[in-house]
Amino acid sequence: MREMEKMKVQHVDAQELSSAKEQLKGNMLLSAESTDNRMSRLAKCEIYYNKYLPLEEIVAEIDKVTTAGGITIKGLNEMEHAGFTSTVIRGLKASYLG
Repeated sequence: MREMEKMKVQHVDAQELSSAKEQLKGNMLLSAESTDNRMSRLAKCEIYYNKYLPLEEIVAEIDKVTTAGGITIKGLNEMEHAGFTSTVIRGLKASYLG
């Protein structure tokens, strides 16, 4: 909770953002090696989006996340309204909040 409160007023610097993006992409790509994880992801795609989302598309969306001043809760909400999927937003939040 303290980290969420801190994000309301402080920005995440570019290095921390880059590190979180790389960790998120790495974890996602490593999880793709497990048959169980792949099947679970396919099911979630079908349930939530009614279509398959290739890992390359998700990685491309993660790579699009940039901000000179860092990320705040408000910034994450603005990204979601700009079209980033809620999966990417949840992933970024999880990366910052542990």
